[in-house]
Amino acid sequence: MPECKWGENMKLEKLDQTRYAIATAFLLGGISVGLWLVHIPTIAQRLDLNTSILGLVFLTSAVGAAAGQLLMGIIISHIGSRKALLLSLPALLIGAVLPIIAWNVVVLFVAAFVFGAASGFYNIAVNIQASQFQATRAQPTMSFFHGFFSLGGIGAAALGSIVISIGWADGSGAIVVSLIMLGVGAYISKYYLPHIASHNSVAAKSKFSWPHKSLLVLAAMAFASQMIEGAIGDWSALFLTDIKHTGINVATMGYAALSFAMAFMRFAGAAIINKTNEKTVVTVGGGFAVLGIIVALAAPWPLVSASGFFIIGIGVANILPILLGVAGQSTDMEAGTAVAITATTGQMGLILGPTIIGFIADIYNLSYGIGFLGVMGGFIAISGMLRKWNVLPKHK
Repeated sequence: MPECKWGENMKLEKLDQTRYAIATAFLLGGISVGLWLVHIPTIAQRLDLNTSILGLVFLTSAVGAAAGQLLMGIIISHIGSRKALLLSLPALLIGAVLPIIAWNVVVLFVAAFVFGAASGFYNIAVNIQASQFQATRAQPTMSFFHGFFSLGGIGAAALGSIVISIGWADGSGAIVVSLIMLGVGAYISKYYLPHIASHNSVAAKSKFSWPHKSLLVLAAMAFASQMIEGAIGDWSALFLTDIKHTGINVATMGYAALSFAMAFMRFAGAAIINKTNEKTVVTVGGGFAVLGIIVALAAPWPLVSASGFFIIGIGVANILPILLGVAGQSTDMEAGTAVAITATTGQMGLILGPTIIGFIADIYNLSYGIGFLGVMGGFIAISGMLRKWNVLPKHK
């Protein structure tokens, strides 16, 4: 049954509690995913995995995520986004530990699928909660929420470095962290926003409309930006250990730098857009991604190479939120459908990107794979420059 609608006379205090509950849900998700990412080099070493096998592991996780999102699309219309998040966040927190503690390759593949499914399930639920809160407040808050996910990546890098350095790289440290996060998740769940049924939802539309070419370009840019984010997240630590020959403690700084830059830029996103415009942020952002790739590849010192990932984070942080906002202004098709197409395509870039880079790395080496991400950054910059933008309203 659909849940009750959000009362118009809800107190501001309650709205603030809901705001920070949803933000915390993003934070916990970022930590959970980040813990998996920073453990990848230790998992690869323990199970003697090459880049090709790792690429297949990432692909398995991507298939699981696609299945989770498809299942969520069916379930959420029946139980609502609040109940969906109540189920999916704990599933993610538990699922992220499974590949970390995998004791052989077969178990790793099964665990990767389960983790991917939980991630896809959570991704849809938490973003619907966030979008409904944004509609309730009538203020742009998506970048704020996504900033907390990036902040979770920073926390994961720090926590991962600690648990690995004290000898808990076998997954025992991740289990402890996950148990603590389950407790936090249980506490914040009472503040989630009741589901708001939409009569104009994509699910309610039965007539298919082929996307206009301008929307297809937006979707392609979303795919490219999320491919960069996902691939750097999965491969940065291994790149720094295998290509730049640094220790695991320094290797975790790559993902931490990316996450820190993305968190900072997302929290500052609205102010930056108000002082410039969407075209400038997207075009310059793509250019920063290219510059960051060049620094990561060319720098002779691992710490300087890791700073390249910081530059990449600055560039890509606000690209997807802007693209989703532009899609929502579409006049060529129903706004919800346009946003769904852009978001789903971006998500596919996030989950397929690491696999693509893995295969490139296996054929050549990981430097070529990271370099390919520079091509994606160039595509974003050029597309942003050539596209005719309908500037979104400014928010003070």
